[in-house]
Parts: sequence; C-alpha cells; structure tokens
Amino acid sequence: YLCAYLIFGVVYAISQFTQKTKIIWKIIAAVELALYLYLVLISGSRGGLLAITSAAVMLLMMSGKQKILNIGRKVILITIVAILIIVMIDYLPENLQIRFTVDNVVENGGTGRTDLWVQSFDLFANANFFRQIFGFGTSTIQWCFDRFGYSEVNVAHNMFIETLTELGVVGVILYSAAIFTF
Repeated sequence: YLCAYLIFGVVYAISQFTQKTKIIWKIIAAVELALYLYLVLISGSRGGLLAITSAAVMLLMMSGKQKILNIGRKVILITIVAILIIVMIDYLPENLQIRFTVDNVVENGGTGRTDLWVQSFDLFANANFFRQIFGFGTSTIQWCFDRFGYSEVNVAHNMFIETLTELGVVGVILYSAAIFTF
C-alpha cells in the first residue's frame, strides 16, 4: 500500500518533466523521483516497483505530442530509468537484491502469494451463484479461508482477486471501473 500511495508523487514528478517548467523544478522533480524509487526498492516491494514503473510508463507514453521524435525521446527516457533501477538494485543489501530476481519469485511463489491466489480462485469457483455474483462481503476473505478449511489464512495480497472473492463479479466490475475512471 505504501508504494501505491507513492504513485501519485511519481506521476506528479514525472509530469514536471513533460511540462515546460524551469530547470530548478525539473531538478527537484528528479530528486523527488529518486527518493520515491529508493523507498520502493528499500521496501523490497516487487509489486510496488511494478506499479510505479507502470504508472510512469503510461504517463510518459500518453502525455505530450505523439510525434515520432517525441515517442523516441520517451522510449530513451524509459530505457534510462530502467537502467537506473537495475543499477540501484545492485547497491541494495543482498537480502533485498535477491527479492528482485526472477528465480526468487518462482522459488517462493511470490512469498506465498500464488498459493493465496489459487485458494481465492478455488473459493470463488466453489461458491454458489449468488456468492459469485455478489461475494461474501467486505473484508471476509480471511474468515472464508478459515471457515472453509483452507491451509493459508491471510488476505489475498491482490486487490482484484480479493475483491472478486469478497464482492463478487459485480464488485470487481465496479472496482475496476472506479480505478480506470480515476
């Protein structure tokens, strides 16, 4: 959740680069972006890194004029940021560096999250039609996991999957509409 809050700052700072502002504001924005990136990396949040990176790429690609020259500049900027992220990961403590490797994600199933996702989909698939449409209720996933005898009793660690279980298809549609509208 911390990284999700940082998305707003990341988007604002990046917007400073796409606008015609004084160089001092661009320098401040660069420092701000570096701070956000540092916070995300030091938290060890792979999903957070993916979320802020996705938001940044979407903003860059959708902003400004869409001329070939501008698109080329945006791709170069995105490439530079990707290289900086890779370099910054090399300077993290070893236990955090390992978290950002593909092998680590595959080996531990995203710190057990994939098991929770499988359980969530199983709970949804085995629910009656009413529960599939309207869910079990807000904040009930842990109760459901416990009540129905699942091995892992925790939140789903994925808002869309958790919303599907807790609020059903209707809830996922409304939640997704709200996210994409904002």
